[in-house]
Amino acid sequence: MGQKESTPFKGDIIRSLERHEGPVLHCAFSPDGKVLASCSTDKNVILWNVVTGDIMYTLKGHADDVTYCCFYENVLTTCSKDRTAVLWVYEHGRCASRLAIHSAAVNACAISSSGQHLATCSDDKTIRIIKFLPGTGAFVDGSKITSLIGHRDAVNDVKFSPDGHYLASASHDTTIRIWQTETGACAMILDDSIGAVKKLCYSPLEGHMMSISGPGNFVSVWNTTSYVVEKVLEADNGTEIQNIAITPDGMVIIGLSEDNKITLWATMTDNCVPKRRTTPHVKGVMTIALHDDGNEWCIATADRDGVINIWN
Repeated sequence: MGQKESTPFKGDIIRSLERHEGPVLHCAFSPDGKVLASCSTDKNVILWNVVTGDIMYTLKGHADDVTYCCFYENVLTTCSKDRTAVLWVYEHGRCASRLAIHSAAVNACAISSSGQHLATCSDDKTIRIIKFLPGTGAFVDGSKITSLIGHRDAVNDVKFSPDGHYLASASHDTTIRIWQTETGACAMILDDSIGAVKKLCYSPLEGHMMSISGPGNFVSVWNTTSYVVEKVLEADNGTEIQNIAITPDGMVIIGLSEDNKITLWATMTDNCVPKRRTTPHVKGVMTIALHDDGNEWCIATADRDGVINIWN
């Protein structure tokens, strides 16, 4: 596709949050949208009051880059290159549990929609699933850790299906594996023809899953009934897409790139023409978080400078 002129990202920046001393690798809103968690290469997790922009807590407990974070009810889970995952009761800034079951960096974590299962994935080529108690952040007594083994290279991302019955994993071995949550059995292996699979994202509407592979500027849209690629979405400027998300209504896929821009694809249109949007970030948009409170969306974007912008 030819180069197209970009227009500003729609919405107003409510505030910019600058306290991290390194790139922000991931951020996520709490279920009620009042708290934003951000994790960074500075080894810290910061909990922000979204309304005021004030820091509620700085969570210190990891010994290396904090790669990912996710909420479920009153629990925040974080994972790190230090080979651990930590569960926090975030309203009190308290560490509840620590999980050290990987032999290399932990790249991502996910919690099932039921809140019963926590999944982690690692450079050690494995995935772990363990049951925990959302109210306390403690692991279920006697709970068996399920090890999912089969990938031939680092596992970069994991995501539960909306119903929680399946777990998808993305690997440097150019495959996506679909696992049964309860049994840990591998139900499907999907080969990616582009390259190493970096990120995954399920649509909240069910029926579809998105993946990005690198190097490349493509997003693959998978049908989760037939597990075939229905569409391949291409960014129009050749810039590599490094992360993806989807809006809470499931209507727009969002691609993030190193050139500080955001690409939008309307998923319900046949041609899915990409729309490029500029942002005030200066060192690449690393991650995006979205929350819908029923009235308006709140969006957070973060970059390699450690800057987080809150939009509405």
